[in-house]
Amino acid sequence: MAGAQGGSRTHTPLRGADFKSPKAHSPSGNVHLVNSFVSDRQLRGLSPKTCQFYEGYLTRFVNTIYKPLLDISKNDIATVLGSLACNAGGKHAYFRVLRAFYRWACQEGLLVNNPMVNMKAPKKPLEPPQQDWLSIIYPHQLFSWICSSCILSLFERWAAEFLGGGDSTR
Repeated sequence: MAGAQGGSRTHTPLRGADFKSPKAHSPSGNVHLVNSFVSDRQLRGLSPKTCQFYEGYLTRFVNTIYKPLLDISKNDIATVLGSLACNAGGKHAYFRVLRAFYRWACQEGLLVNNPMVNMKAPKKPLEPPQQDWLSIIYPHQLFSWICSSCILSLFERWAAEFLGGGDSTR
């Protein structure tokens, strides 16, 4: 009740956490940074799947580099991305997550220089070319459709002539 009346708080608010302290550079500091980043994304209204995507890739990156997130250089990032055993799409996903994280860290005042600035993204895998719907139809199907269309057209003419009294203009 004392907190509600202006007394002292018993916990450190998220915004007031000191990410620049030596504790922030420990493995638990990385975990706290990841959690704070993901919480910020949730507060911004990103979908739960997007937040899980960010958390998963950032956590795997932290477990790969074994270095404090706020001490990582552009060279560190390039080295890790180059050494990953995933395909080009996976490397691009890591890049996107790291870019978002380091932009957030700079906006929060945790970093002065963003290590992702002027860093080129890994090439995304090319999307397979969209096939024209005709190219996936087998010739016998096309012939069947054309014939049934012609027969239907002939039937429509006959029905119109027979039912309409013979004054069809076709």
